Amino acid sequence: MNKTKTQVRHSIKRAEERYGSKFSENDIYLICKKIRKNDILSLGNYSRITNTRSFHIVEYLGKIYNVVYDRERQTLSTFLPKEVDSLEKILTHQSEIQ
Repeated sequence: MNKTKTQVRHSIKRAEERYGSKFSENDIYLICKKIRKNDILSLGNYSRITNTRSFHIVEYLGKIYNVVYDRERQTLSTFLPKEVDSLEKILTHQSEIQ
């Protein structure tokens, strides 16, 4: 299994765990498409976490999701917990889990 498929499966698992949403691979594709089209809720002008990953707040099927998008592979890396809704909180969350 390649990295992209692994990330998609991880994202599906985290969406169910953290939001109670059961997504298919197609749902992940549609969320990614919204990100690529910049059809997201605004974070200001900075959402980059690393050189290849960025944080986005996305509305999908009437719910709001905090996600990390992998620009290199053009797929989601993960769904973040609801309370991690800003770049500052992401960096704090990362340091807590490491």
